[in-house]
Amino acid sequence: MMRQRLLVALLLRACSSMRTPQAAVTRRSIGGLAAAGVALRPSLPALAKTDEVFAPAPGSLAGRTVLITGANSGLGLESAARLAAAGADVVATARTDAKAQQAVNEIEKRTGRKVSGVALDLADLKSVKSLPSRLPKSVSKIDVLMENAGVMAIPERLATKDGFERQIGVNHLGHYALVASLLPLLEKSSAFRIVAVSSDANKIVDGKAIAQALDANLEPPYGAWTNYGLSKVFNVLFVEELRRRLPSKGTAVAVHPGVVQTDLSRYLVQGVDAAEAGVSQTEAFETMSPLQKKLMEGMAKFILPVSLGANGQVRLAAEADLAADPGGPYFDGLKRGNPNKAAGDAALARRLWDVSERLTGATINL
Repeated sequence: MMRQRLLVALLLRACSSMRTPQAAVTRRSIGGLAAAGVALRPSLPALAKTDEVFAPAPGSLAGRTVLITGANSGLGLESAARLAAAGADVVATARTDAKAQQAVNEIEKRTGRKVSGVALDLADLKSVKSLPSRLPKSVSKIDVLMENAGVMAIPERLATKDGFERQIGVNHLGHYALVASLLPLLEKSSAFRIVAVSSDANKIVDGKAIAQALDANLEPPYGAWTNYGLSKVFNVLFVEELRRRLPSKGTAVAVHPGVVQTDLSRYLVQGVDAAEAGVSQTEAFETMSPLQKKLMEGMAKFILPVSLGANGQVRLAAEADLAADPGGPYFDGLKRGNPNKAAGDAALARRLWDVSERLTGATINL
């Protein structure tokens, strides 16, 4: 613990007096991790030591249809491949047709199984609401909806196509509207499940900040990490309210995957979407000073590879938790976790539901 805190402090000090773009990159990256509280403790230490990967047994998910948002990279791609390998009929969604096809190609290459791909832009409610009509004819039901896509710590406020702040708009409102759009297909399943990929960054904000954001129609004064934290606690509050309203044949759970090496941090590179700008993580690393590189390498020891980070959401999608640890509603990797205390506030959950319905114009009829 002391070593991790020292690394954070040293890295911030190393760039605190510098005014270069590279220093700003490092301050955003490490400062954000420290603010989120995720760089100050290793996630799933026992799992990281054993390199254990959870994979459902081949054929165990035959006949189950799983739709995954953000399936073209990182945790989404890893989850899609493992679930497809277990026999699930996977629908891989991504922001554009090209990214969705990229996901399909990679999953089919890894598993040898046929996969469907569909464009879904969670920053555009028109795209979200039209998704059911654009799904392949073969999709007659959805058994598992994995809400995996997200954006993190955008330095300056960016808006979705509907005018919402992008982190709250994509991470929460887009997924809220998606559940509304896909509910008829979910209800055709004999037992459906919604898996929301949240983060322990949901603990950044307190109940007062959540209430103030609701008072402001989800437009509080912008802060890169505050808004990310709000979007992640909204994931948990949404799951809590879903669980109160869902029929007996439906379940909803949230999961913190751990601190994982994915492109979720793409906005930390130069303040823009580095993937869209063509800036790789390797290129960003090469712009750092020797001291910054050394300290970043030290921090990397506490970051999980995607193969381990995907364990929690894959296990929940496969419903492998029901026998050993049923109920949820929040998991830290493979084990039950403790979210923000305010996430259990039923009044806040109901208010979030009502505000989300009004802002998106989407109604979840439960």
